[in-house]
Amino acid sequence: HATFQQYQDKLWQLVRRYHAAHPLRLGLSREEARSRLQLTAVLFEALIETSDLMAEGAVVRDSDHAVQFSPQQEAQIEAFLAQVAAAGIETPSVKEAVTAVGEEVYYALVDLGRLVPLNDTVLYTPDALAGYTNQIVALARQNGQITAGEVRDLFDTSRKYTIALLEYLDQQKITRRVGDARVLLS
Repeated sequence: HATFQQYQDKLWQLVRRYHAAHPLRLGLSREEARSRLQLTAVLFEALIETSDLMAEGAVVRDSDHAVQFSPQQEAQIEAFLAQVAAAGIETPSVKEAVTAVGEEVYYALVDLGRLVPLNDTVLYTPDALAGYTNQIVALARQNGQITAGEVRDLFDTSRKYTIALLEYLDQQKITRRVGDARVLLS
């Protein structure tokens, strides 16, 4: 069997190779790294705690690694984020985002928290999402609950965006679906 140090070395190599192959990604998925090394969760966490690697949320990365966009990518990002902001609630789709900035850049923006995909089609900037969330929560507080129809009317939008927002609030444990309505959990 490999020693603890050998596993640490393998983990370092895995993370370095990942950064070399995906320089715009924040880091390697913890689960993917653990699976590739065929380790138990306890042993894997011990490896990370005793290494110089950074473990942030669901990813493991080299502490020296930083996502850096080229000037051309920065220009594409700024143009796309301006397009998202100008669109209001009916933002471009995830597919349009990937087309506009490229797949690696899109995933980097998600990793960095600059875009929040609600599902396979709907995405928002964190600020816009917080604004919509606050408005929905305020209306739900006022009425004791909120329906998809009320949210659709509040934002004058289609069911596609309404349902994506409501399902996101359910996932975030802000609301819970009860019949055809949502109730606040706090």
